[in-house]
Order: sequence, then structure tokens, then C-alpha cells
Amino acid sequence: EGRHREFDMEGFEARAVQHELDHLDGLLFLDRLVSRRRDLFRRKTYK
Repeated sequence: EGRHREFDMEGFEARAVQHELDHLDGLLFLDRLVSRRRDLFRRKTYK
């Protein structure tokens, strides 16, 4: 339920809102990366 809302955003503001909406949908930053970039990110981060 709830009300439908629309907002026009750009840049950092749009990314921040999308990030929070992803959390509500159970998505993480890594879920949005293409698999090759995700693997590279994981290798660099968890070395």
C-alpha cells in the first residue's frame, strides 16, 4: 500500500535516493555491478 510519488532528481541526490530504495528492496551496491567489475572490486577489496 502507500501513495505513488514521483520526483525528478539528478546527480548525487538521485544516486543517494536510489541507494536507499535499493536497501528497501534488499539490494547491495555489488548487486548492481556487472559481474566482471564486481569480481575485480571484490579481489581488490578483500586482498
